[in-house]
Amino acid sequence: MDPSTFQQAPLPAGSDVSGYDITRTLGFGTFGIVYRAEGHVLKDLVAIKEFFPRDIADRVGTEQVEPKQDHAEEFAWALERFVSEAKTLRELAEPQPHPNIIQVRHVIEKNGTSYFVMKWEEGEALEAVLKREPGWDEERCAGCWTRCLPVWSMSTTPIYCIGTSSRATS
Repeated sequence: MDPSTFQQAPLPAGSDVSGYDITRTLGFGTFGIVYRAEGHVLKDLVAIKEFFPRDIADRVGTEQVEPKQDHAEEFAWALERFVSEAKTLRELAEPQPHPNIIQVRHVIEKNGTSYFVMKWEEGEALEAVLKREPGWDEERCAGCWTRCLPVWSMSTTPIYCIGTSSRATS
């Protein structure tokens, strides 16, 4: 379904997610939407990933997420996996953050769904890099992935590689 439709729409800019104002939508995936946000008090920039599996859930109003009819069990199962992913990423960052894993600060449960708040990392989407610099050869691609693989192999959940984008590698 088209993410621009009302039932699939992202949170509007200015939406409050437990002390963070959404400033813009960064991207859509099958199971979620990633936003850039700013903290109310410290004005810190963060990335927020919202659990919003668009094939089995709809947005009701401007914020609430609800499973589609006959998908409540599947939604609950996937939500559990989403929160587990956040916990795994958090554990991998302790006692010291790994430079190639995004740092999860905390999980928020609100609006019938969950969000994880992540440290903001300036970067460029891999898609934009490949468009600007076409013709990446196998060696250059392998060098990029080599920085992520040692960490990826320690986890059963997707890992986020800083400097490319907030897209899962699975």
